[in-house]
Amino acid sequence: MDLKDYKVLSESNNYDSYFWYKSRLNLINNIFCSVLSPGKKLKILDIGCGTGAEIGVLEKFGEVIVIDINEKALEIAKEKNPKIKVISGN
Repeated sequence: MDLKDYKVLSESNNYDSYFWYKSRLNLINNIFCSVLSPGKKLKILDIGCGTGAEIGVLEKFGEVIVIDINEKALEIAKEKNPKIKVISGN
């Protein structure tokens, strides 16, 4: 994905309003809630995180570490979530 596409996507609130992203985030949350004990804290690796759309949901369940091949996307993810650990790689 081109950097300008990452920026448009992350700056326009598409993650909060577009049905695909909203449904995907709800699905991730529901799956985690259905299999985890209350209070369980995990180490979660988000592979191919892009700009970090799922980080907010995943943080509720533990420490999130993200990896992506695109350094610019990782910069955007880190700007939105300064406390996460980012890894550049494929």
